[in-house]
Amino acid sequence: MSVADRWHLARPPALAKTCGKHRGKVASAAHGTGLRWQVRGTGDRGLPVKRNFEYEDDARHYDAELKSAVRAGTYVDDKAGQITFREYAEQWRRTRRRQGHSTRERVERDLRNHAYPVLGDVPMRVLGLRVSIVRDWIGSLDDLHPNSARLLIGRVSAVFKAAVDDRIMARNPLKVESVERPDAVKAEVQVWSAGQVEAVARGLPGRMAAMAWLGGVTGMRQGELFGAALSDVDWLRKTVRVEAQVIQVDGGLAFGPVKNRKPRTVPLAASVVPLLSCGSDGLHARPSKTSSTANRQ
Repeated sequence: MSVADRWHLARPPALAKTCGKHRGKVASAAHGTGLRWQVRGTGDRGLPVKRNFEYEDDARHYDAELKSAVRAGTYVDDKAGQITFREYAEQWRRTRRRQGHSTRERVERDLRNHAYPVLGDVPMRVLGLRVSIVRDWIGSLDDLHPNSARLLIGRVSAVFKAAVDDRIMARNPLKVESVERPDAVKAEVQVWSAGQVEAVARGLPGRMAAMAWLGGVTGMRQGELFGAALSDVDWLRKTVRVEAQVIQVDGGLAFGPVKNRKPRTVPLAASVVPLLSCGSDGLHARPSKTSSTANRQ
């Protein structure tokens, strides 16, 4: 980094006529136009840095700040920071390959419905500097359940974290101490009684009644119940293997891995095994290989 005088030549030719306004200086072609003092240099990505100032002291102060930021690894390119939150978040979202398809759809929907209307058109650099914008956005989430708001804020914070890593913004504004998140609400688990499970089983078509008992004793998610196969049940050991679920993919249904790709084995109550065996025709024969984009039903 360095500070240059735009209005005068640093290396004037011999016998050049000096400037009439500034003693001992030789005027450049830019003399008298624009701001006089320019900070020049190269950022940490090898990109040129130029910024003009009216006063030399301001230019030298900025030059010192830039040098310090580059050495500390906190330098943020002004041009890179002009990318809007929407543009950067969409880039970030498309790279989240480890997320399941349904999770990616929820992230896209949450950002589109609850983040982009307020933050979408704001440059990332501005969001890093003006924490009040983020505080006001959190205040606009009052119509969401506190737990849903916390999940959304966590996703936006992940976008900011990636932007800090990319040197798009200097800091994650959601990590600032003055920014408060809604308190989490702990909901008590409501366990169905045997009578309630039996009532649901009676209300289902005959071959599907087994799913009510399977869900009642294992706590499987809805998609996992739909994805359960007859081969998942170990009748001798009285357990069921939960390793697949039915998910929505591009408007259709498909078999996919369970949440977080963590299969588990769940014990079955001995009293329920006969009910499951009687209704086992309600459990399909699932293809041996499951994925989020194949084996559509």
